[in-house]
Amino acid sequence: MTKIIDQLHQHQHTAVELYGQQGDADVKSIISKLAEMKCRMMTDRPLQDIAEDFPNADIWNTELEEYRKFQRSIENVTWYKTPWLFVECYLYCKILEFFWHTTHFREYDPFRIVKERSYTDSMAHLLAIGTEVVKLTQTNLSHEEIRKTIVRLLQFEIWGNKSDLSLSGGDPHFMSDTIFQELDELKENILTNDLDVACNTYFMCQGKKLTKLVIVLDNAGLELFTDLCFADFLISKSLVDTKDFEWVLSQVAGSDDEYLKQLGARWQDLVAQKKFVFKAHHFWTFGYPYCDMEAKSPELYNELKTSSLIIFKGDLNYRKLVGDRYWPIDTPFSEALCGFEPAPLLALSTLKAKTVAVLSQTAICLIESKFQKDDLSWMVSSDYAVAQLFTP
Repeated sequence: MTKIIDQLHQHQHTAVELYGQQGDADVKSIISKLAEMKCRMMTDRPLQDIAEDFPNADIWNTELEEYRKFQRSIENVTWYKTPWLFVECYLYCKILEFFWHTTHFREYDPFRIVKERSYTDSMAHLLAIGTEVVKLTQTNLSHEEIRKTIVRLLQFEIWGNKSDLSLSGGDPHFMSDTIFQELDELKENILTNDLDVACNTYFMCQGKKLTKLVIVLDNAGLELFTDLCFADFLISKSLVDTKDFEWVLSQVAGSDDEYLKQLGARWQDLVAQKKFVFKAHHFWTFGYPYCDMEAKSPELYNELKTSSLIIFKGDLNYRKLVGDRYWPIDTPFSEALCGFEPAPLLALSTLKAKTVAVLSQTAICLIESKFQKDDLSWMVSSDYAVAQLFTP
C-alpha cells in the first residue's frame, strides 16, 4: 500500500492537469482511504464490509459475516486473526474499491507500473526464451526432443527469471543456452517432480491430443510470456488444439527484437483462430480455497470439468489448491486438495509459504540433510519448488 500511495503522490500533478480539481480530489480520497486501511492493518483492527455498491460486495460481505458468526464477534475478525488466504484477497478487493469510488480513476490499475516494469526488467529473458521458441517451432524435432523441450519449458514456467544471464554477453542464442543449463541445475530443487509423468501422460500420448488445456495464471509479466511460448510450441507440434487462460494483459515493446515480433504476429493469428482463448471469472479473485469452487461457483467448476488438463501456476494458486493449511509434508496431494478434482491438474509453484504436501521420502531426507528440524526457511525462500500432478 505504501508503494501505491507514493505512486499516487508522484502522479497527483498529472491528475490535476488531466481532470482539474476533481482529479485532485480523487487522488486525495484514494490516498486517505489507503492510509487509513494501512493504519487499521498495523493495529489489527476489525475487517470492514465492502461497500454495498461495489461489484460482488454481497459475496465478500456474506463471507465476512460467516467469519463473524464463527468467531462470535465482529471484533475478532481482524487483519491478523482471520485466515490469511481470505485477508490477502480482501486487501486487493478493498484497494480496487477505493479506486472504483472515484470519478476519473475507476479503471485505473494501481499495479500497472509494476506489471510493465516486470516486462522491461525481464527483457533479456523474454528475448532468450522467445528466440529459442521461434527456432524450435520452425525445426523438425524427434519425439524425444519434443518431450525434453516440453519438460524444460515447464521448468521455466516454475522458475521464471531465476536464471542469471549476466555471463551471456547479451547474445540471445547464448542466453537461451544459459537458461536451459541453469534449469537443469535447479532440477534437484523441485521436491516433487511429476513433469516427466505429466509430459508422457498428457502431451506425448501417441494418437491422443489434448482438446482443452487450461492454465490458471498467477502473475503477468514474464510468467504470461512463457505461458504463451509454451502454448505456441504445443500447437506448432500439433500436440494440443486449444488453450484457455486466466490472464492479465500487458504489452511487450514493439522495438525489442525481430523474434519477439514474429511471436507477436503468430499469437495474434492464434487468437483470431480461437486456439488461444482468454477468459476471466470473478471466483479467481475471491478468498476461497478451490475445494469450495463446486459449491460457490458451480458454473466455473463444470466448465473446468471439460478440460483435458488444468495447469495451476504460482504460490497463491497452490495455496488455494491445498486450502493454505499446514499439512504434514508427506500428505497425499489428493487429500490436500480436499475434494477439488474437476479434471487432471498439474500444480507448478515455488515454495513461498508454510504449506506443502506430497513430498516423497527422498525429498524429505534432502531437506533434513540441509536444514535443522525447526528451520522452515526452505518453505518460504522460493529456492525450492513443486510440480505436482493429480489425476482423478
